Amino acid sequence: MTRRKNNVSSYKITGVNGEYIVTLEGLKNDYNGNPRYKATLICLGSGTDCFYSPVYTFTGHFCGELGECENIVKYHENNNK
Repeated sequence: MTRRKNNVSSYKITGVNGEYIVTLEGLKNDYNGNPRYKATLICLGSGTDCFYSPVYTFTGHFCGELGECENIVKYHENNNK
């Protein structure tokens, strides 16, 4: 039996250090009703090969899915220098 679970959105984001494909999955809202997400970043052609796909969970910023993807790419690049 095959069941469809939920949608996972994918966006191509250009950051300072290269391009990324970001898959964004909505999680259950926190106890205050704020949206939560799970994002997986996949590096594309950044000059070096990327051998890992970092996964982040975070509380949303109410800026839409594309804005959330841009925010997590900025966070990743700023915290992994």
